[in-house]
This record gives sequence, structure tokens and C-alpha cells, in this order.
Amino acid sequence: MVEADLATCHANCWRNCRARTVTPLNPVLCSFSGSVVQLMVFQLSAVAVAVWFALCHWLFKRLERLHPEKYEEMGRPHLILNNTPRTMWQFIRFLFTRGRHNLQDRAISGVVTLMHVILLLYTVGLAGYVGVMMQGFGT
Repeated sequence: MVEADLATCHANCWRNCRARTVTPLNPVLCSFSGSVVQLMVFQLSAVAVAVWFALCHWLFKRLERLHPEKYEEMGRPHLILNNTPRTMWQFIRFLFTRGRHNLQDRAISGVVTLMHVILLLYTVGLAGYVGVMMQGFGT
């Protein structure tokens, strides 16, 4: 696409965005159709969830193998077999309290920190996406 066509495309895009009272975060995002952006967000979300589950599985296996007393205290959590509210509550407490530091396991501490980052990015991304979509509906 030549530069003049690109400028015309962005000008039309901005005009359409202003007519809908939408302020895009980036002029390039404005030129995407909504379905493309939604598809990209869905794909990124799916990858984040898959990584989260892989990290949970690794963490459960490591706790079971190297820290059986902590694993038992948490109720022997599992992604599918023992996924009760009680065990998941114990797991969330483990993630967000200082209990993991008592294990003196740097790998577990690193994975838990990574899980914090993924959860934060996923939550902020989801909130931002919902905010942009709600802004598009004029609410």
C-alpha cells in the first residue's frame, strides 16, 4: 500500500471511529475489523490459559515429589481429579501468601512469580478489552 493510500485509510478510519465516539488506543488498531481484534484477543487468551495450566501441573507435580508435606496440607490438588473448592482455595492461598518461601525452593518461587505476572497481565488485558468493547457500544 502506498503512503497516500495508507494516510487516506487512517483518515477514514479515524472519521469512522469519531462518529461512533470510540477513541482507539492506536490508529492501526482502528483499521482492523472488530472480528480480527477479537480473534487476536481470543488466541492470546487461549495461550495464556494453556501456559497457566501447564505451570499449575508442573507446580503440583513438584510439590508432590519434593515437598509432600506441603502438598498434603494443600489437600493434594490436581487440575482434574481433585479440583475441589477447598483444594483450589488452599492453592490460591499458597500462591498469594509467603508460604512458598518457607519451602526454600527457588524453582517454585520463580514459577509462582511467573504465575503472578501471567494472572496480572491476563486480568488487565481482559479488563482493557471489555472496556474498549463497552466504549464501542456507547456505554
